[in-house]
Amino acid sequence: MDAIEFFFSFKGRISRWEFWKGHLMLVAVGIALALFGAAAGPSQESMDAVFGIYTVVGLIAQLALSTKRLHDRGRSGWFVLVGLIPFGGIWLAVELFLLGSDERQEEYAPGREDPLEGWWEIIGGHGPFEEKSLRLVRETERRYQLLMPGERRFVESTYVELRPVGDRHWVGEMIQGEPNTDENAVVESARGPVDIRILGDGDEMRFYYEHGQFVAGFVGSRGNKPENGERRE
Repeated sequence: MDAIEFFFSFKGRISRWEFWKGHLMLVAVGIALALFGAAAGPSQESMDAVFGIYTVVGLIAQLALSTKRLHDRGRSGWFVLVGLIPFGGIWLAVELFLLGSDERQEEYAPGREDPLEGWWEIIGGHGPFEEKSLRLVRETERRYQLLMPGERRFVESTYVELRPVGDRHWVGEMIQGEPNTDENAVVESARGPVDIRILGDGDEMRFYYEHGQFVAGFVGSRGNKPENGERRE
């Protein structure tokens, strides 16, 4: 999504973080214009014209951002009008600024691509990542379930919780939230830092995990679901 589409398109959806980013950028531009006007001292008529234009452009951009954010919440963009009724602005602010994405809905932005979610074919790894494939399933804005078809060394309660730290770069924790009774398990009720990077055109992943003296990781490429849900040989 380029800058024009981000600020002025009323289609699609944006996350809570993206909405905050766009909103703060609009506020920053307004403050910068005010400081410029105070420092440069142009005529009052010129400043009125500049602020008039920015007010219109900024309003359109804010409406577009709010509409896409409401789509991300599973609501029609027309809900932005709730802000015009008494106390409706409080509800709208909570929806836009505080609540996370509704991952169940696909009406307003079907098939939004997630750079991490999906099947990955492991082309090199160590530790428990010696299998041929795994799958990341997004459950919340920051939480993914990690599945390895046909593999018993990870129980179903294995997750990664992530936060972005750069362009296609995430850090966080890999977690096994329930006691592990599998005698073949490599990790038991473990938590440890994880570092994930997406490279190239989004078709290569580098996954690094560490827990005490236990270090694991893999390099993977975009893959397809193994036949019959079994791991690849």
